[in-house]
Amino acid sequence: MTTEEKKNLIEEILTALKNQAIVENKFFDYGDNFITLAFMRDEDLRKISSLTKGLVSPPQTTTP
Repeated sequence: MTTEEKKNLIEEILTALKNQAIVENKFFDYGDNFITLAFMRDEDLRKISSLTKGLVSPPQTTTP
């Protein structure tokens, strides 16, 4: 996996995890999760990415 592909995959995973934390009103530590993902094998990142595809997006807020 290229560095750019890995960067995009990590960004996608972190966004999904952050959105899930928002939905569940829980704390999200971006830095800790980034470091953990940055040192994972490519195969593990792909597995985690596929698991995060089904997570909920945060509710959209609209202003009248």
